[in-house]
Amino acid sequence: MSAATIETIRIQTSDGLHVACDVLGRSGSRCPVIFLHGGGQTRHSWGSTASQVAVNGHPCWSVDLRGHGESDWAADGDYSTEAMVEDLGAILTQIGRPPVLVGASMGGLVGLMSEGKLRPGG
Repeated sequence: MSAATIETIRIQTSDGLHVACDVLGRSGSRCPVIFLHGGGQTRHSWGSTASQVAVNGHPCWSVDLRGHGESDWAADGDYSTEAMVEDLGAILTQIGRPPVLVGASMGGLVGLMSEGKLRPGG
């Protein structure tokens, strides 16, 4: 299979920040996958993993969480997990269908918390 094309986009969050995402295999027909990095890392930590998943038909979104990589810094200093969950909500809206969430360390916590807050009835 050929390598997936990477498109870097910026998504505006509910409080006006922009988070950077690498989108691979956007046209894939299988379930989307969102990759969330750990503290002190960036979306690039998931590069080879996301590429392998994307070539198998899954649209992949590797995210720079707020204050990391090419995402905006919060003027009010809010880098709480709750704020990152809200940011993830903006990404989920952009994707438009339920994804699989994959996270390491801090990103794993953001993913777990989003399940309780962003899912219907959460």
